[in-house]
This record gives sequence, structure tokens and C-alpha cells, in this order.
Amino acid sequence: MGLNRALVVTAALTAWSAGLHPGAALAQGVVESAHLSAEFSAQDRTALVRIEYRLSLEAPIDVDVQVLGFADATVSEFEIDGIGGATELVTLSGSRRSATIPASSLLTADVVRLTYLVRNAVEDDEGALHARIPVLSVSLPPTEAVSDLFSAELSVPPDWAVSEGFPTGLRRLEDGTYGTTLAVVPALVSVRARADGVWRPGLPLGLDLLAMVVLLAFGYQGWIHLRKVAA
Repeated sequence: MGLNRALVVTAALTAWSAGLHPGAALAQGVVESAHLSAEFSAQDRTALVRIEYRLSLEAPIDVDVQVLGFADATVSEFEIDGIGGATELVTLSGSRRSATIPASSLLTADVVRLTYLVRNAVEDDEGALHARIPVLSVSLPPTEAVSDLFSAELSVPPDWAVSEGFPTGLRRLEDGTYGTTLAVVPALVSVRARADGVWRPGLPLGLDLLAMVVLLAFGYQGWIHLRKVAA
């Protein structure tokens, strides 16, 4: 049940992210991969994000980028690696912001590396943390379906005890960071954690355990029924 709920939310947000670019189907290229790395700061509740898009373009083109704000987590500008100065995002409607990267500003035609700061990325409710990363997306459709088109690597403060993440499948890596992969670029990456260093199960885990108990109960009842029929 928890897993189904998470999958529905994942599908909704990724569809929303794709819907940010209504002209994507007419674009002259595709996204081959996207890798996001983010570092949360415990001091000022921000997150420093770097994302690399590998593209396949028919010709050099301007690239539109857009992002949504979630709760108080917002992005107002970004930097193109290797290019001096920041590019400001213009508000379109609500929390939706956009900017255009001219083809002449890209160091190479097939790689776009962006860096941005998420303000108010971490919501703290008496030690219960909800950390959000709005994903800066490009106005190009994904390449043919692959399971790992998007990957994310999150670095959290050492006293955080992460209980769950979005998209589902977030796992602790050998170097202490948390990572996940997805077949599409989501509009949001987030984690829930505790600041007191004590791990506590979240609601999705509880719902999954409840679903498991229900399935086991039905399985046991079926086994009893089969034994009676056999007798």
C-alpha cells in the first residue's frame, strides 16, 4: 500500500515535470542521462545542488530550463559550469520559474552542467526533518526508455538519521551518501530524517508492513482452506 502510494506520487510528479515543457515533443534532441548531486547544510538549511545533463542534439540549440518550488524550498538562479555569473530564473506562475540558456553559452553541445542553491531546503519540525530538492529540468524529452536515466546522490549531515526518501528506492551508499535511480527526471527529490541521530520508521514503511501482514493473513487462510478441501 505504501509502495503503491509512493509510485502514484512519483508518476504524478514526473508527469508534472514533463508537462513543464509543452514543446518538448518538437525539440531537436533528447536527454540521454541526468545526474544530480546535492549537499544539505545543517547550519542554514540550504542545499547546494549540481546537475549534469548529457544530451543528444541534432544541432546546437537554446535550452530552456524550468523548476518548481515545493513548500518553502525555492530556486531563484543557477550557474552554468565554466561560465561566469549567475542566470536568474523568471517566475512564470505560482512557484514555476524558467530561464533560457543560449547555445552560445554552452561549453559543449552535448553536456550541460548546472549549479544552484536551494533556499529553505530543510523543514525542521522539532527534530523531524523534511529536506527537499527541486530539480532543475531541461526542455528536452528523455531518450528511449532506460531504467537509470536519472540518478541522484545526496549528502546529509552526519547526525541525520534518514528514514525514507522520494523517489522510492533511496539507499545508503558505501561512502555514506544516499543514492537512487529513476527512468525519468523527477520534479523533486526529498528525504525525511531525524536530527537526533535516532532512526524511526516513516509512514510508508508502516503501510508496507501492514500490507505484508494482511497478505500473510490471507495466505494463511488460503492454506487452511486448502487443507480442509484436501481432507
